[in-house]
Amino acid sequence: MRQTPEILQSWKEISDYLRRGVRTVQRWERDYGLPVRRPGGQLHGSVFALALELDEWARSRKARAQANGVSPNGSLNGPGGNGPGGNGHGGNSHGSRHEMLRAKLFQRLERLAEQHATLQGRTETMINESKRALSLVDSIHRQLA
Repeated sequence: MRQTPEILQSWKEISDYLRRGVRTVQRWERDYGLPVRRPGGQLHGSVFALALELDEWARSRKARAQANGVSPNGSLNGPGGNGPGGNGHGGNSHGSRHEMLRAKLFQRLERLAEQHATLQGRTETMINESKRALSLVDSIHRQLA
């Protein structure tokens, strides 16, 4: 059994863990929400990821894709698609292309909704913490007066 670290500390380690290329996992982070973290919230530079989060992301992405009739790589399943059972040519009909684009759009909207919910929760937490801090400051002012 392969021993894997809990924390993957570079794009190379993340890509090796997922058995894909570095550029592929970077695209997955950008386009599909692969859970990669950056120390200090930087936009570029060092990255790390938790193996458990990567596993959960892969499982949930596969489940969503199957529910939408799309392979996890974003292509259509079945004849004409690039997913399992497809011929790899993506089909010639506009309907197949529209279905694929619709599925990708749905995945993107789903990701944005999840991000919105997360940010909304963080905002509420920050507001509550600010209220507590202001209350503490008021209490200290009253004691000093």
